[in-house]
This record gives sequence, C-alpha cells and structure tokens, in this order.
Amino acid sequence: MLFTISIITIFAAILLIIFNWKQNKNSIILAILFISLATYALSHYFCIFSNNRFWIAIFYNNFSPLWLLTGPCLFFYVRNTLVDKQIIDKLELLHFIPFIFQLANILPYFFTSFQYKLQIADTILIDINNLKLIKTTSLIPPTFFYVLRPIILFLYILYSMFLLYKFRTDFKLKKNFSDKQYHIIYYWLLLLNISLLVLVINFSFLTFKVLNAYVTSDFIDRSILNYLSGVGFFSISISIFIFPQILYGVPKSINLQNILQSNEKISVEKNNVISDTKELNVNIESNEPLVELANRIVHVIENEKLFLNHDFSLTELSIKLSSPQHHLLYCFKYIINQTFTNYRAALRVAYSKELLESGITDNITIEAIGKKSGFSSKSNFYSSFKKIVGITPNEYLALFNSNKNNI
Repeated sequence: MLFTISIITIFAAILLIIFNWKQNKNSIILAILFISLATYALSHYFCIFSNNRFWIAIFYNNFSPLWLLTGPCLFFYVRNTLVDKQIIDKLELLHFIPFIFQLANILPYFFTSFQYKLQIADTILIDINNLKLIKTTSLIPPTFFYVLRPIILFLYILYSMFLLYKFRTDFKLKKNFSDKQYHIIYYWLLLLNISLLVLVINFSFLTFKVLNAYVTSDFIDRSILNYLSGVGFFSISISIFIFPQILYGVPKSINLQNILQSNEKISVEKNNVISDTKELNVNIESNEPLVELANRIVHVIENEKLFLNHDFSLTELSIKLSSPQHHLLYCFKYIINQTFTNYRAALRVAYSKELLESGITDNITIEAIGKKSGFSSKSNFYSSFKKIVGITPNEYLALFNSNKNNI
C-alpha cells in the first residue's frame, strides 16, 4: 500500500507542476511537499519492507535533503494560500538552511560509487537495526538528522495550525471571502496538517525505537501509527483529484466596498451577441470576493473583443487585468459559472452567427468566417458551433436564409 500511495503522490505532484503552476505558483510548493513525502515513504518502504538491494541503494540517504523541505513547504503553502500570496520573500529563504546544510553533508556520499551503495543496502538487508551504525555523511552523522527531521516538521506544523486558527478568527470577524471556498480550503489545510502530524508522530516513534531498541519490520508493519500514517498520506495525495477547488486557494478582494453589493445576477449580454446560446449568468453571493473582477473580465473580453484573437488565452487575460490566473479561474468557475474555454467559444460562435446573418458569405467562405470569429481551424469552428447552437454553420445559414425568404 505504501508503495502505491507514494507513486500516486508523485503522479499528483507532476500533474500540479505541469498543469497548474501558471495558474497558481503555490502549486509548485505543494508539489515539492508531495515529492518530499513520497520519496521519504519510498525510502521507508524499500529499506524496511523490500528485499531489493538495487532500490535500497537508490533511495537510502540520496533524497534526505528533500525531507527537510517538508516543513518549510508546508509553512509557505499554508501561509500563501491563506493570505492569497504567490511569492517567497528573500529573507524567508533562510527557512531552507537545513536543506542546504544536509545537501552539503551528503555530497561525498552522493558521488560515491553505486557498488558502495549496494554494500550499504546489503548491510540494511541483513538487519534493519544496522541503520544506526551506518555513517554516510561527512560532517554530522545520519542519526542526528533522524532526530532533527521530525522536530523541525513538528514545529512547522504547530505554526501552520496557528495560522489556520488565526485565519478562522479573521473569517468570522471580516468575512471578506466566499463561505464555500473558505470551508473547502480550511478543511483541506486542516487535513493536510493533521495528516502530517500523524506522520511525524509515527516517524518520531520509529526513530526512537530504532535508536534505542531492537526492532523488526513486522513490528513496524503492525504499528497502529503506521496504518494511520498510511490513511493520512493517502488522503492528502488523493484530495486534489476529488476536490480540485483547493487549487484556487482563498482569493480575497481588494475593494470590499464593491464586494458587498446586492445579490443581483449580472447577465453577460452585448447587442444580443449570445441571443440563441445559453445565457451566461453571474451568481453573486453577498460576500463573494471577486465579483468586481468578474465584471471586469466580462467587460474587457466583450468590449475589446479579445476572443477574436486566435491565441487569446487565460495568460493574456491575466496580464491585461494584472490579476493572477487562479483569481480568473475562480471567477469563471464560481461567478461566471463557465469554464474559460466554454465562455470564449460561446462568444466566438455568437460573433460568427452575426457574420453569417450579415450576408458576408457572398464574399467570403464559411471557413473564413470561423477564422474571423477567432477559431484557429475549420474543425474547431464546426464542432464548437454545433455543440452550442445544435446545428452546423452551413445548416444555420440555410435555415436563416429560408426564414428570411419566408418573411
């Protein structure tokens, strides 16, 4: 189970880096946290439960600097998520000193021959208790870091829990962010911290046993803390797939006076641009934080007809509005109630209908109309048009001409 969960966690981290880092830079921090947990879990699995000397040689000690990143990454991810921030200040790089020190500490071992590492793997296979006798670092013995890692992580968890408590208090006093998103993020971060707390307690217990008593892999496997750690580890790695909303963070408004407005629905209409398409409505909660930004999104895209650009993307919109992409995604998801892609396609189709009805087909082809409407290819134009309108552009034009002649 531990091996499978670790692979799932690494897979989740890769997906975060590939697909979400542009939208929310904090995804990179979360991905590093996941990788540090997964590599430690794999090292734990291969050294204690596996008989494969090759993988023990790969994972034993080589990734140990990463395991000192878990605490700092937890702090930066929790703090940045709660305060809607995406950067780490220069002075805050001091949090990475333990990581840098351990990296320098294991460099000689890192560059030793793989044959030597296989010999260490054989020593571990003979008896797991030999771990406390192996010296693989140049400055400080590994046992020191066995003790230091859980202490550092425990301190970061305590502070992160304090930030959560403060966040909950601020929410009750100010309520300057969405109730729904607040609860999703709050319980996600609470789950993350509690799961890591169980992991650090389990790790501390095992470290104490290994350093002060004789243990066996069966003893470790039967530990109730080991089972609880597995459940917690699995929960945090699978959560981003079940609740992708956690990747939006807690977007906060800049101008609270414009947020606390009426619960009216703002209809996205301009000159009957989407007359026959599904109406795009903006649902506004009384404390929805980004309704002003949602209005700006609608106004800028439609008034400046940004959707007519073939390459119009969320990145371009983010730059134009000087707003982070995860704020824009939040607006489309929870206020405009459309994905960015669907919203853009609806406006392009609506514009193409105007062109079809204008009689411009006497001079240009229907495919050219698709390109003038912002579609990059004929197939994209036809599939989007039929999905939204229900018929192809050719059928729509024929129906329009037929109705016009009947009048």
